Amino acid sequence: MQGIPLSLLNNSQVSAAGINNVDVSAVREENDRALLDLIKGISNGETLLGKVLSSDEASYTFKTLDTGVTINAKAENGVILTKGATILFEVSKLSDSEITLRPLNVNTSSSVTAESALKAAGLPVNNRSLELTVRNMEYGNPIDRKSLTESYRDVALNPETPVKYIVDLQKMQIPVTNENLEQYKAYLNMKNVFVEDFSEIASALSDSLTEIQEPAQNSENLSFPKIMSNIETVEEFTVALDKNETMPELSEAVKALAGEVREEINKLTVPAHTATPQTDMPKDEVASLFKQPAVKETELPERLLAETSTKHTIPEETAANLSERLKTGLKEVFDKFFTEHLTLNEQELPDKVKIKDLYEKLYTETRKISSALEEAVPKENPAVPKITLLNNNIDFMNALNHFIPYVQIPFRGEAGAKAGELYVYRNKSGKGMENDEVSAFLHLDMDHLGPTDVYVKMRGQNVNTEFTLADEASLDFIEKHMDYLDKRLSDKGYSLTTEGKVKERTKTPIEEAFEQSISKVLIARTSFDARI
Repeated sequence: MQGIPLSLLNNSQVSAAGINNVDVSAVREENDRALLDLIKGISNGETLLGKVLSSDEASYTFKTLDTGVTINAKAENGVILTKGATILFEVSKLSDSEITLRPLNVNTSSSVTAESALKAAGLPVNNRSLELTVRNMEYGNPIDRKSLTESYRDVALNPETPVKYIVDLQKMQIPVTNENLEQYKAYLNMKNVFVEDFSEIASALSDSLTEIQEPAQNSENLSFPKIMSNIETVEEFTVALDKNETMPELSEAVKALAGEVREEINKLTVPAHTATPQTDMPKDEVASLFKQPAVKETELPERLLAETSTKHTIPEETAANLSERLKTGLKEVFDKFFTEHLTLNEQELPDKVKIKDLYEKLYTETRKISSALEEAVPKENPAVPKITLLNNNIDFMNALNHFIPYVQIPFRGEAGAKAGELYVYRNKSGKGMENDEVSAFLHLDMDHLGPTDVYVKMRGQNVNTEFTLADEASLDFIEKHMDYLDKRLSDKGYSLTTEGKVKERTKTPIEEAFEQSISKVLIARTSFDARI
């Protein structure tokens, strides 16, 4: 997948030829705003169709044909695009304010071949069909009539989906469904982390169990019936959990929290009065009403019920605070459960059986939590679709694993739950690189160092590492503390040589994994900070 990587420059450098000087500033500001909106709304793998307005050895100016946004970019490998050419650019998004672009159809011969193949297959020739054909050519897929027609069918059925997503799934032999397309989009945009799902599910569960209840009519205190209703819902949830008999820790923790809040309410609640019935009914008739087991409360005179009921009072602010305490406590309980029971610690990480068991627990226990929630809150709530999304992620990862040996490992360390992702590449024999050389590429998203790439080559006991970081400060920090890594490897009998450089990231790990899937390379990505 060779191409010309382009990076956006400051749009103030865009030529304003033909525009009156008095209007230049306003035009630039309007274009810059449109450009930022364009970048924010675009995802990795999507495309922009642009016409080259000017070109030299270092930079290019082109205008997108659909939105009319003018973009100034620099070329990173010195290849000049032809002025006036219409180019389809693939987007690699680095942030909400920065992207890199790769021309797909810069090769004239490939464009002509793609157009001819489409005409031979009787398919329409447009931007999406041309991109489909060019991508299939890049991937080494056949572009005969039958193959191209079958590939185009999914593109036609998903007109709003980037062509790249569709062709990539086809290449990996993953069914092109809405669920799989959404999951692949998340992977390309690095939004597929289980730990983030855990946090969102915990929040949604606590919200669902403590949602605002409709207070009783004519209630003197609106917060009191709400908190009591919340506690009852939480207790119903634990009853449903107990039916599963697989999550006693979660059930007991939720029960304990609900019990604490109920006990505090009991201490604060003050009976306003317990009145003696005042009614015109004869005493023996009143007594007989209470003695009749078949008589329901609703059948008693309203005045009698009102005057014999025990009223409870509790300060409005106190009741509201207890309700918030229940909600916050539930979030903490769920977070703790997910961290302790649905992640692995350092000792468990190398154990394949532990990883397999973890995924079985992830899949089954989150579904049981969802089922218990539906029993306690029998209506639509935000936690159920989030749990479904987590399970879809597991299903998709299992399908992805057939093309790219891959596993995402929820990991718990001293700083809490984090996420690790591992991409593995082997040749058909399952051995390492030629001459017993093993290569590894790690991408780290760290809290303090930012995006960090580590390329490792190991032959025998010799380890060569190349660090690529986002800025000089991060590089200086790594270099100052490299002795720690050197010593630790030395203690294990390895010899280490290192090299460091500063360079901006241009591809996400999943893109690296996909493009190098036929290479004998080990690629890993983690999103937790490694403190030295």
